[in-house]
Amino acid sequence: MPSDAETLFVLYQDRLRRYLGRASGETELARDLTQEVFVRVSRVAIPAAPENQLAGWLFRIARNVVMGHHRQRKRRPEEAVGTFDKARDA
Repeated sequence: MPSDAETLFVLYQDRLRRYLGRASGETELARDLTQEVFVRVSRVAIPAAPENQLAGWLFRIARNVVMGHHRQRKRRPEEAVGTFDKARDA
């Protein structure tokens, strides 16, 4: 059973990145969101639980991260606009 953030990272980074890629629709963004998941994991005590429950815990964090990202984009759509569009409007 994994016991620290590094072990969880090695075991789950690829699965989380694929999940976040599907949830966000963007490969590069999925990498950033995966990093955010593990930053959050590193800040809390990892629960003593069987591996299948740890996977659920990690994917719940990932779900919260991607939902937070989508909420932030809805609130600030101007941040999602490319630099080309910003330069054209200036």
